[in-house]
Amino acid sequence: MTYQPKFFQRYAAGIITTAMVGFYFTSTANAAGFSDINDNTHKEAILELVNQGVIKGFPDGTFRPYTYITRGDAAVMVARALGLLEGQVISSSRFSDLGNSNEETREAITRLANANIISGFEDGTFRPKDNITRAQMAKYITNAFDLPISNDEPTFPDVSRNAALAPYVTAIAKAGITIGKNNGMFGYHDQLNRGDFAAMIYRAQKKDIEPINPLSIEGDNQGNNLINGSAKTYSVTLTNPVSGKPIQDAALNITFEENLHTNSFPQNNVWVTNGQGESNIPYQSDDGNQSVIKIYTDRNGKATFTITGSNATVTPIVFLDGSNQAWDTKGGIEIKTQDGRFDEIEYHVKAEPVTFTVTPYEISVFGQRTNYAAIAEVDENGKIIEHNGREYRIRVLKPDGTPFAGGIVNVGIEELLDSDGTNDYTSAYFVDFKNAAGQHLTKGQLKLDSKGEGSFVMASPQVNDSAKPIVWIDQNFADNHQPGTLQNGEPMSDSSKVPWTNFQPIRVDNGSLGAKLEVKEEQSIGEKTFTMTFLNQSGKMFNPGKDVHAHVTFEVINTGTHRIEINTSLLNNLQLRNAVDAESKENKVVVEVGGRVTLAGDTPIGTATLTAHAVEGVSLLQVKGSAVLFHDIGEGSNSVYVYTDFIEESLPYFYAAKIESIIAKDTNYNGTSDEIVVTFEKEVHHFEAGDFRITQNGITYSANTINKEEKKLILTFPEDAFANGTTTLKYDPHYSGTEALSDEYGNKVIAFQVGFNSVRKIESEEQGESSEEEQEEQDELDEEKGEETVNPIVEENSDLIKGEEEGSSEADSKNQ
Repeated sequence: MTYQPKFFQRYAAGIITTAMVGFYFTSTANAAGFSDINDNTHKEAILELVNQGVIKGFPDGTFRPYTYITRGDAAVMVARALGLLEGQVISSSRFSDLGNSNEETREAITRLANANIISGFEDGTFRPKDNITRAQMAKYITNAFDLPISNDEPTFPDVSRNAALAPYVTAIAKAGITIGKNNGMFGYHDQLNRGDFAAMIYRAQKKDIEPINPLSIEGDNQGNNLINGSAKTYSVTLTNPVSGKPIQDAALNITFEENLHTNSFPQNNVWVTNGQGESNIPYQSDDGNQSVIKIYTDRNGKATFTITGSNATVTPIVFLDGSNQAWDTKGGIEIKTQDGRFDEIEYHVKAEPVTFTVTPYEISVFGQRTNYAAIAEVDENGKIIEHNGREYRIRVLKPDGTPFAGGIVNVGIEELLDSDGTNDYTSAYFVDFKNAAGQHLTKGQLKLDSKGEGSFVMASPQVNDSAKPIVWIDQNFADNHQPGTLQNGEPMSDSSKVPWTNFQPIRVDNGSLGAKLEVKEEQSIGEKTFTMTFLNQSGKMFNPGKDVHAHVTFEVINTGTHRIEINTSLLNNLQLRNAVDAESKENKVVVEVGGRVTLAGDTPIGTATLTAHAVEGVSLLQVKGSAVLFHDIGEGSNSVYVYTDFIEESLPYFYAAKIESIIAKDTNYNGTSDEIVVTFEKEVHHFEAGDFRITQNGITYSANTINKEEKKLILTFPEDAFANGTTTLKYDPHYSGTEALSDEYGNKVIAFQVGFNSVRKIESEEQGESSEEEQEEQDELDEEKGEETVNPIVEENSDLIKGEEEGSSEADSKNQ
């Protein structure tokens, strides 16, 4: 077994004696001042063992390195080195001749014998007063430090293979503990002196102990996987391994393991910045080229440096240039030639590898429609009149998976920005990006919305031109500092997943891509217009510069609760097909609830239109369209079939509201009206103050507030809105917002205007203010005269009303 002294840790921290950058690591044993060891080759070993308390000098200030050592003293010193002595009194021993030995010697011999490190003679004695031989000491050391015993042929001429202690001599020779005497002999039977003893113990102690590294390094808490452009900071500490004190003003070199043995240049472009603000990319090539950067320790023995880079993995190394950590028993480790180059034998410390990589943004780019878009249209002067092109949409997610809301991305054309050196030609440009002169650009910046999304259009006037967009996020740092310029290491879209676009002559697109069905509501009259437009490859209205004739069909299904009417006057050669509960009446087709019909006809323009409205109440319908273009449209568009999917739309029903009364009030009692109470025949809902207006003296006033009490709407207006006589209130749902007056069934009120009596104080008249009692009397009078306002002057927009007033009443009853 291996015995380690109790002071092993103290010993391990003190075995280095090093002269370094003006600092000399020394043992406190120098203070012993032995007068007879200055020229002794074992001075270092002697001082170290004295420092450990293993061996002592003499009162006269000498060490006497050439004095022979007894077997008893050798046992004590080995026991001290192993930390076996506990100061206990040993009353009995296996050896018969220890009676006159002191207590420390008896304890040492007994404990070493019990550990099978030493043995006595056959007669039961130990002979502590005899001088120990070099061969006997070989056995002590081999057993004490657990060296492998070797039966190999001895390397010394004076050691016979059959000698009893020959295996121990060979063991310490192989371990480097002895090299013999100057004459090449070992001195098998020679007595051992104190200097040689100290050297043997000292070498045995340090044989399996690595020298204490005076350098330590610690990185910040960011981890070792960083995004490009990030900075990681390290703190390095340099201490005296003997005293544990910091070393100030020492110069330490930084390099990267991956930048060693390169070919003339750095392998990885990762920058180091020291505490003085100096930056460099350290490396050393096999042809002698190198780049050096240093850090300097402060009074706490600490120095810091920062690294930053992109798309690289590096292992930082801090080294003490010119040092040598291979142990030298004569002189310790000294700083010699400093060449700025790292060598493994130099004191150094390595940090964990650090990887700089692209921020894991997820940048997705989606091309709309197909990979074939229409070229830009130009006039006879070459001026672009319609870009056409192709829309692309972007979605960007941050590393945590959340949207890159409000983020800025760069958009460019890959063919003009790729890094293969070819920069393929393309005439493509972006419709949304212009310079100050109004010219369209080939790259630009786009601000994303709250969902991390955005869109742009890429176009080209050149037939058969091809291009692909690329999207990236600027991350500017040491070796990437050009905003808006695509550079290595920045997060970008995956080229393999971004669709290219080829630009072709304009034609009608095929199938569902060749038409779209749009709906517009004529809110005042309850009509909805369905317009089918023919589209080119870019999704824009097909416009070949002449009429586009087509045979069109609309399929209509009434899925609501009231009949609907369809205006067919915009189609030529109208035909009804597959009619179920549907019939033609003049220029309209009536479709009953659950009915359906296919309308076929011709259109001479690039669109086809029908209108529909509900009869007697709100309803619902589904519409889809299709068309076959005539054969004379042009190449690529002749006889092309296009169609749309079904869309479902609600059809509101508008009715003329009946107003039972309208009364103006003066709530401030100042002689001028400021409030209107409108009483309807039945309750109304979905009202907005802005939809009610009064025009007075060329100025239009909107209601300030609006409230509801059962069938009444109570509106407040500025006093200036009222006349002294008849004032006209106008209602129109188009005035503001999206709400429209409607009854409980959703039937909407047609726009109207109504006159009523109001009062306004005339400034020139000298009138006293009315008392509250007088106003109350006036209010009662107004209520009594209510019969006069039951049928106020109501001017309906007659051109917007469907049916007679009797029809409206009938509808009301049917909806209840």
